[in-house]
Amino acid sequence: MFNIVDMTLEILNGEYEGYYSYGAASKSEHKMLASFMFTEDGKVSGAGYDDVNTFQFHGNYDLHSMTVKLTKVYPTHSVRYTGVIESYENQVSISGIWSIKSVLKSNGGFTLRKGAIKSEIMEDIDQLEKSLQESMGKLGDIGIHLFD
Repeated sequence: MFNIVDMTLEILNGEYEGYYSYGAASKSEHKMLASFMFTEDGKVSGAGYDDVNTFQFHGNYDLHSMTVKLTKVYPTHSVRYTGVIESYENQVSISGIWSIKSVLKSNGGFTLRKGAIKSEIMEDIDQLEKSLQESMGKLGDIGIHLFD
């Protein structure tokens, strides 16, 4: 794993491919493509598309905690993303949860990966995603507010 000293903007910036899914009960993954630009002042922006529409991303990241908070803005609505940045041998992934504040129980998981990731890392990431989905399922009707 990289530590904070090894993480550079060059490693973070670029094209990502991944998916989002709906809640713990969902078995389907919805493909998502995005391009990100991380800046030295802790800001991140980008654009992409998925099966809903084209979108813009904007938000903040913190290399000390290796976290990112994004807003995905579609022409019709916005989605909040909270994730963890992981890196191994210059391969980066961002995984976490998304939610739509205005829609009750509208949330799920996501993973975006930059570059080719070795199969053993993919297996680890997939296991982490399954654990996240299981945890989200256990939350049930508990209301969680990720953002104010």
